[in-house]
Formats: sequence, structure tokens, C-alpha cells
Amino acid sequence: MYMQKTTLFGKWTAMFATAALTYGVGLAEESLSPAASVFQKEMVPFLKQYCYECHGTKKQKADVDFENLPTTTEIFKDTELWELTRDLLLDNEMPPEKSPQPGMEDKQHILDLIDLELERFDCDSLSNPGRVTIRRLNRAEYDNTIRDLLGVNFQPSKDFPLDEVGYGFDNIGDVLSLSPILMEKYLNAAESVVTNAILSQIPAWPPVSRHQAEQFTPTEDEIIRAEGQVMGFYREGSASKTIETEQAGEFKLIIRAYGKQAGPDHAKLEIAINDKDKQVIDVDAFQDKPRTYTIKTNLAKGANRLSLAYLNNYNVQDHPVAELNGDRNLFVDYVEIEGPLNVERPALPESHTRIIPGQPERGKEIAYAGQILKPFAKRAWRRPVSDRETERLTSLVAYALEQKATFEESIQVALQAILTSPSFLFRWELDPTEKEGEGTRQLNEYELASRLSYFLWSSMPDEELFALADEGRLSDPEVIKHQVERMIQDPKSDAFVTNFAGQWLQFRSLDTVTPDPTRFPTYNDELRQAMQRESELFFSEIMRTNRSLTDFLDADFTYLNESLARHYGMEGVQGKEFQRVSLEADSQRG
Repeated sequence: MYMQKTTLFGKWTAMFATAALTYGVGLAEESLSPAASVFQKEMVPFLKQYCYECHGTKKQKADVDFENLPTTTEIFKDTELWELTRDLLLDNEMPPEKSPQPGMEDKQHILDLIDLELERFDCDSLSNPGRVTIRRLNRAEYDNTIRDLLGVNFQPSKDFPLDEVGYGFDNIGDVLSLSPILMEKYLNAAESVVTNAILSQIPAWPPVSRHQAEQFTPTEDEIIRAEGQVMGFYREGSASKTIETEQAGEFKLIIRAYGKQAGPDHAKLEIAINDKDKQVIDVDAFQDKPRTYTIKTNLAKGANRLSLAYLNNYNVQDHPVAELNGDRNLFVDYVEIEGPLNVERPALPESHTRIIPGQPERGKEIAYAGQILKPFAKRAWRRPVSDRETERLTSLVAYALEQKATFEESIQVALQAILTSPSFLFRWELDPTEKEGEGTRQLNEYELASRLSYFLWSSMPDEELFALADEGRLSDPEVIKHQVERMIQDPKSDAFVTNFAGQWLQFRSLDTVTPDPTRFPTYNDELRQAMQRESELFFSEIMRTNRSLTDFLDADFTYLNESLARHYGMEGVQGKEFQRVSLEADSQRG
């Protein structure tokens, strides 16, 4: 005998592509090549001699008619019938006691034949692979999906209950239940994730600081004095205040002022920065309708002296023109300093801008929320999102805004709904509709994308997989093969090593193993971690370089660091870093 070497992921990629398409949730039925010769040559003579009398054209006990079975009958296609036939023969309940009985040799031959035919069952012959159990994201998949969806590594599942294990793996849909305590953890995790990913209050940009005029210091208290929060200038004079600025640059000064107007001119207000940069404002507003006036100026970093001065006092009571009689005064309410104008807004967290790239115009918050939420929900739910679903999400935003929440807080509410939706927590593959017929259907493009990504990455599809699904190209076997090869080389396939290989080869359970301390006194946690890391690196190399399956048995290399090499009795390896080490031809380290 000999073992033919085959590559692990060369032929596997093509096999996976075909299997993913064929065993999705069904493929149109394909007829098997007939294996009727066994039935015709071996079974029919036996049935004719011992069974037709009770199970034939004239009589069909238990509604079984062997005589009219098709000539192309294949035993393994009707396991229920032939398992029952075998059991009745084995228990001597068939043929009936008074009927002719087969010899022991003939009977045993038929029993062996039925067993052999039942074992011939070939999964490739299935036209209906059965119903797929909806799969809940396990803890690793949840964390990785949050990471790739929001761009941050929160690992919220550390507080989740442990996942159930079936057949040695923790991603089996049949055992991944959803308990009330886990649902509560999902709700808490969603709130924690979105509040950490998105800023709830966005500081205004450019920054604005308001300085009430009453805080300015007048040069002459008698003629310039505060009237509540307003500074009143009753004759020429000035008031000043030192302003601290964190950055130099161009600033906008917004002054709210009005005048008690008299004489031929309006009250004039001079704004001076450090007694140098001076600009004059014609204050034409009246007390019952104050106005804001805007100028631009440059401010240095640090302390800047801002001065307000009244330039043109007027007080005439005996003018020949009566309309020109009066006492002109100036009143300043506040000065707002906005800027620097020529400096870009400090970068918001990437997790924030990934979801909320900008700010909505006033009155257009709901429309902008829809533009944000629809693509986010598509990525989170791994499928297209309908307009109706988008409207339900934006209605949550509208409600939150009505409760005086900020726009960002309102988006957080909708995101929590997305992250606690069954469409996020579960991987859906819905049953076929009546139009699809025969209880089977092809997997759609987005389901294929999710199968690929959660198998190889334990996470959601990336932009390339989504784009291929949008274009309807992912179902092409050549495209799938290329994507598998690409995804294996991606660092995210480390999850496949940790989760699949770690459970398949059980090195993920090393932390539960405690060797005999008498025989292995040097065994400690550091050595345990090194053994696990060796296994991960070795499996990763086999996978990513498309090596032979038999390398698992007779590899001529491994990965070691100094402590592990010392434990194995190997020399020449130094340091904590792992390095590839060649093994001698007669080594049993493989």
C-alpha cells in the first residue's frame, strides 16, 4: 500500500467552492448513475422466492410491494424500508414461520448485501441536503464581527456565557442556544459598543468662546460702566480684556451691540487687538433691535489684549434742527471669538467617522440618518436592507431627537437596534419559497459570502466579498476559488488556525491539561503557551503554503523558541521569538 500525497488547500479550495454551491440549501436534483445490477442480480431472485407472496402484486402486507419496485432501484435511497427489511430478516420475523425459509448462508449473504448497499450512501447524490439550522454567532465570531464592523477591538464577549460545544466545535448551529442571560448580555454589549465607538457630543468647530462685555475692564468707570451684562459707553473711552488662544491663526469676532442713536451719524465701535490691529464698526442698531457685527482678525497663540472703544460721542440739546438733538451712547452685549478658521478640525475617532462621516444640515437630520444607517445595517446584517427596514431605523432616530437627544445620541439608539437584531446575532439562510420548488434552492450571493468569511475568518465579509455579492459574481466557482486563496493569505485567517485547528487538534484545550509534575518538573504556563504557539504556526504554514496533508505526519520542520527547544532536547535555538527549525531526516518530531 502507499499513500498518495495530496495538497491540503490546493484541491480543497475547488472542493469547497463546489460544495458551497451544491450543499447550500439545495441544488436542482441530479439523477445518480444506476446501480441497479446489484439489486437485479442479487436481491430480486431472493425477494421473488421468499417475499413476493406477502409483498407483491396480489398482496401488500404493511403496504410494501417488492414485486413492483423499479428495475433501477438503489437500496441506499430508501434506508427506512431496507433497514426494516434487514431487521426483520435478522429477527427471523420474515419470511413468516410457515413460509419457505432461506438457508442460513443465503440469508446471511442478503443481510451482508443490504448492509453493504446502505453503507454505499453517497452524499454527492443528494438533491436536498436538508434544512440548515440557523447559526448564532459564537463569542469569537461576535468579537471579530464587532471589530471589523466598527474598526475597534472591544472584545465585548468576555462577559458572555461560554458557548455550547457539539462534535468538538463551538460553532455548531444545533447547539448554539440563546438564553435569557445571553440576550441581556447582548443588550448591554450593544450599548457599550456604540457609546464607546461614537462620540455623543461633538464640540463645535471652529471653537467658539463668548465674552460678556461686563467682564471687560473700562478705562474710566464714570463714563463706561456695566449695565447688567451689557457694557455702556456714555462718552468716548475704551474697555479691554485679555483673551487666551490655544492656537495662532485667523479668527472671527462676532460683536452684539446697539446704540442710543443721536446726531447725523451712527455710534462707532473700534475693535483693537493688542492696540495694533484696529477695525471700526458702524453700529446702526437700536436698543429694541440689537444686531451682531462680524469682523475677521489674526490672533497670536497665548495672551491677546482685546479692546472695545467708543469713538464718536454726541450730546447736543440746542441744535437748530430738532432731529439732531440728543445724547448718543453705545452699548455692547458680548464678543464671540470663533476660530482658528484656517485650522482643520481635529480628527474624530475612526470608529466614529466610519459611521458618521459628517454633520447633517439643520432640518435634514432624518434624511442624513437614513444615508448613514442603511449601509451600516447592510454590513452588520450581511445582506441588502429594504427601504422599510431603513424607515424603521430612522424612526428610532426621530423619536430620540424628539426627546432632546443629540444627533449622535440618536444614531446610537438606532445602532443598538441593529446590533441586537436577529439579523446581526444570527447567520440566516431562510428556507426556500414555494416558487423555488422541491424544498431546495441555491444559496444567494450574500449567504455564500458569509459562509466563506465565517469559515476562514470567523468574522463578517469584507468589502471585496460584498462587492462581488452585489455584482452577482461570487457564485462563480473560479471566483470562489480565488477568494478562498486570497482569504487564506489574509492575517484574519489566523482565526481559522485558532478556532478550527485549535478545536480539531484540541491544542486550544492545553490549558486544561496538567502533566505529571514528577515526570515533567519543568512544565509551566510559559511552556504550555509555547507548545500551543508551535502548533498554530505549524498549521498556518501547512495551510498558507499549500503543503501536503502528509506533512502532518512526517514534516521535516517545526517552529520553536528556546524554552521549547530545550524541552525537546534540541540545541541551537535561542531567544523567546519563534523560528522555523529544520528537523533531521530520522526525526520523530513531525
